[in-house]
Amino acid sequence: MTGRCKIHYIRTIVLAFLFIVMQSCVTGAARDSEVGNDYFRADMECTHDIVSRRDGGMQLLFAVWLHNYEEQRRTYATENARLRTAPAVITGDSIAHFFTPDRLQKYVTSMPVLNRGIAGDSTPTLANRLDADVLALNPEYVIISIGGNDLIQGRCLPDALRETRNIIQRAKRNGKSRVILVSVPPVIMWKANAIVPYYNWQLLYLTQEINGVTYLDLWPELSRTDTPGLRPEFHQHLPDGTLDRAHFNEQGYAIFGRLLDNLLQ
Repeated sequence: MTGRCKIHYIRTIVLAFLFIVMQSCVTGAARDSEVGNDYFRADMECTHDIVSRRDGGMQLLFAVWLHNYEEQRRTYATENARLRTAPAVITGDSIAHFFTPDRLQKYVTSMPVLNRGIAGDSTPTLANRLDADVLALNPEYVIISIGGNDLIQGRCLPDALRETRNIIQRAKRNGKSRVILVSVPPVIMWKANAIVPYYNWQLLYLTQEINGVTYLDLWPELSRTDTPGLRPEFHQHLPDGTLDRAHFNEQGYAIFGRLLDNLLQ
């Protein structure tokens, strides 16, 4: 990874982390010092519109994220115009975004995989950019990692699942592309870890209902065996030493790459 790319990578991962932490303050989760939404609370109200919860102190950070989002999309548009096609594309949220080109080249050797992820992506924003950023390249394989931000931000589960189905069906519309849907991985946030296994089961059922879709489950190898959560050996720290509660480290991407490589072969 070049110096400039490394700076952009660090800036993006810090921004993604702050976006998650600030979201907890907006949704009221800060009162019990835990990030995310507890879907099992009797008074938990899911939201149909994630944007509606971006108020108060969240507005400034959201504006920064949106600037980064649009800048990333302009970069992708320039690259797509030059490349025109790609055999495989990985897209979605930060789990996809941080599978950087050097990591893809190192851990996925069966075919070139182009990265079209954006940290902070949710199902509505991915659906909005799918055609221009991904399908314009007419890929044989579309690898999708999405849903984690929907859950952290309290999206109603049927809405997120319906949008995911829509994304998959659009990716397969040309009749050529095969889709690999990646599970939402374990994290270091108990609220997310409580709902994600259930949500992943719904993703598995979804893939079984649509021909040409394969489910890639990260939980068996990344999660703890005693309690739901990311195993300690996959913990990642930010440049200031803060524990990154939403992403896994290089070892985790080595495993992700091996599993993905096996499917592409």
